Amino acid sequence: MYKSIVLILFSVIFVQELEVDGVIKANSGIDANNNPITNVGSPLTMSDAINGNVLQDTLRDDTTYEYKVFLMRLQQLVII
Repeated sequence: MYKSIVLILFSVIFVQELEVDGVIKANSGIDANNNPITNVGSPLTMSDAINGNVLQDTLRDDTTYEYKVFLMRLQQLVII
């Protein structure tokens, strides 16, 4: 009877979400098991992960550009 109560108690404890206030460090890879990674914030450094909105805003080309055209005329130089 005592073992079943302990087993039920541990199963209830470990079924809940894990919330960490700080930094999680992993020495090996992290497997999301085909689940999406959500709530990714805006990147602060070049090595930070980005979300889809940041990528879409970066790749969007809705800016007006000014182009300068230079006309160059090349003359044939002959040395005798």
